[in-house]
Amino acid sequence: MSYSSEILTNKLKHLNETQQSIVSISQWIVFHQRHAAKTAEVWAKYTQGAVSNAPKQVLPLIYLANDIVQQARSKRKTEFLTQFAEHLPRVLHLVWLLGSVDTNLRKRIERVVGVWESRRIFDINAQKAIERAISGSKGSSTSSSGSDVPELAQLTSQYGQLQEAGDVEKFNKQYVDLFEADQLPAPKEYLTSVTRLTQKYIQIERRLQSNISVRGKVVTTLKQLLQEQEQKIQAERTSLGELQTGEEGQTKKERLIETEKDLQELVAESVEPEAPVVEELTPPPLHKEPSVAEKAKAYEPNGAIPIYEMNDDAIPAYEANSDSDADDVPMEDEPPLKKQKTASPEVAVEAVIEEALNGETPVEMLVEDSPKVSDVVIEPEVDVSDLLSKLG
Repeated sequence: MSYSSEILTNKLKHLNETQQSIVSISQWIVFHQRHAAKTAEVWAKYTQGAVSNAPKQVLPLIYLANDIVQQARSKRKTEFLTQFAEHLPRVLHLVWLLGSVDTNLRKRIERVVGVWESRRIFDINAQKAIERAISGSKGSSTSSSGSDVPELAQLTSQYGQLQEAGDVEKFNKQYVDLFEADQLPAPKEYLTSVTRLTQKYIQIERRLQSNISVRGKVVTTLKQLLQEQEQKIQAERTSLGELQTGEEGQTKKERLIETEKDLQELVAESVEPEAPVVEELTPPPLHKEPSVAEKAKAYEPNGAIPIYEMNDDAIPAYEANSDSDADDVPMEDEPPLKKQKTASPEVAVEAVIEEALNGETPVEMLVEDSPKVSDVVIEPEVDVSDLLSKLG
């Protein structure tokens, strides 16, 4: 069967998701290897149109491209890989926008792209361009909002059909160099150059004509959008007027605000004021004069009166009553001194405490410096606590 753009387009129209349909068309396309560039271009244009016109046919078209590039890879027909790598990023980007509504479509596209990467169908640069085409639209607020509005989705589809026409200025320069050269090349080489330039001319011409047609559709869609937006503006102005209009020269908003204010004042007047909280007056505590025992405890770190143990047989040494200080030893014939009488323990301790309280003798000096203490012998059996209770 001969090849033509019309025959290929007709086959794409009858494509379905079954394996038999995909494989049969893929084999026919791979057979016509010479038309790889034309095939990729027709497939891209048809798929972009299907995004808005026949969304259910988009996935079979992606599966068809997958089968074509995998067969071309196995049979080393690299022309298909080069041509499809040029169109796939733009087509997949547009299809991915459609996938913001159909999440199942996105998952299947990701699976196909993952197969291309694992089997290394395309070179590194082409694979990265394909992956960027779908990853750049993930989570994009523009794509999701455009998909929710049918008119914007249609515009997105139309913009996706625009193609890079080519450098016309560069073509014109090559044309001049080919036909106005001082010396023409050999016929065979000349034929090759003319054929290559002819194909380039046809490609640029076709793309420019396609872009002109697509941009005409974009302008039409924009005019429709403009007209629809103007109608919606007028309808919403009418609704706004109906919302604001009130009765007796007063808008609904003014009436609502005035009524709310009156009700607030009425509620405020009906509420009884709360009585102020007054603190109770608390008289200061009466000062109690401490007892003698409490005063004594205040002078001791541990709160107890020290007990001095003394020997009943101890006799304090008194100096001899003699005018001569040459001999300190008492005379042998001097009668023995009588034993010093022991003072009553209660009286002695009370006297010592009173001196300490009056500031005459510090407590810490009672043992060493006070002559009173040295003259007093406290019996061991005296109960100090009992003594304190009596003093108190």
